[in-house]
Amino acid sequence: MRPLLRLFIYGVVALLLLSVGSCDSNNAENSLKVTNGRTMGTTYVVNYDGEGISPQQVESINQNIQQIVDNIDGKMSTYDNQSELSQFNQSKKVSEPFYISDETAKVIQEATRLNELTHGTLDITIGPLVNLWGFGPEKKKSVKPSVEEVSERKKAVGMNLFVLSKDIDGRYYLLKEKPEVYLDLSSIAKGFAVDEVAQYLDQQSIKNYLIEIGGEIKAKGYKNKNKPWEIAIEKPSLSGKREIAQVIDLKYNSLATSGSYRNYYELDGQFYNHEIDPRTGYPTTSDILSVSVIHPSNMTADGLATGLVVMNSQDAIALADELDIPILMITKDENGKIKEVYSEAFVEFIREK
Repeated sequence: MRPLLRLFIYGVVALLLLSVGSCDSNNAENSLKVTNGRTMGTTYVVNYDGEGISPQQVESINQNIQQIVDNIDGKMSTYDNQSELSQFNQSKKVSEPFYISDETAKVIQEATRLNELTHGTLDITIGPLVNLWGFGPEKKKSVKPSVEEVSERKKAVGMNLFVLSKDIDGRYYLLKEKPEVYLDLSSIAKGFAVDEVAQYLDQQSIKNYLIEIGGEIKAKGYKNKNKPWEIAIEKPSLSGKREIAQVIDLKYNSLATSGSYRNYYELDGQFYNHEIDPRTGYPTTSDILSVSVIHPSNMTADGLATGLVVMNSQDAIALADELDIPILMITKDENGKIKEVYSEAFVEFIREK
């Protein structure tokens, strides 16, 4: 999911200071290690329990985390012209196999499944429309796209316009049905990266960690021996005022959030946000300001958050309850009143503010 709703991570600053300022390995919080950097046009921070791990091992773990996120960015970025995905997007060849990595194939497979689950509101072929409205690699617009331009771009949008398949050797490849087909995995790739970093830390037998990439979060274990990782979800505010909507305990889960209220621009007195409805070709007019989704897989949570924020709140909550998925929505009614709406499954994650 795009990093649009800021998430406050309780205790992260304190943990960072303790991990640098103390060597008392008897305190799990003091043994916390922190590594951070940039990837996918945003930042990442990984906190993990380094108790019993040598400085050389810590350095190796930190380097490997950077390599993991760089590898994913190098495959799925739409801003890097040399990435695997960008090369597919630039190709105009129709019905000719374009071979891709297993990682990219896995993300596309999950995006396809979520497209069906959300009744088409999550659509990774939406790139031409995202670019048209100025929220992709193309520049911001100085004039509103015409009806004709939107209609023309929509012809290249649709999950039926590409095919993901395997050859006899088990290698994945993509086929375009139209030369203009353009895939955009920004709604799900950061979630996949979070899951990959978590899998790596699990392989290193690290039992306590908190991973954040561009606002997408995965937690495991405890911040210290007695206290779980607590995440505060910010209430959207157009005035810039900082308020907390809910504080949650992820309980070995992931959290992904999508919001429409921070990434936008104004043309002729009208605001256009980055969440494009693939069904209409226009920025969404949903009453939802943000959606936060909890799921064991951050990739799944990431994609679902994007699909749900495009819906209206009634449809989104109905789908979440039907699927028994924990979600928190911040909505705004026609009178400008902001309120919190959450699914039945979300209740067990709420902690006191």
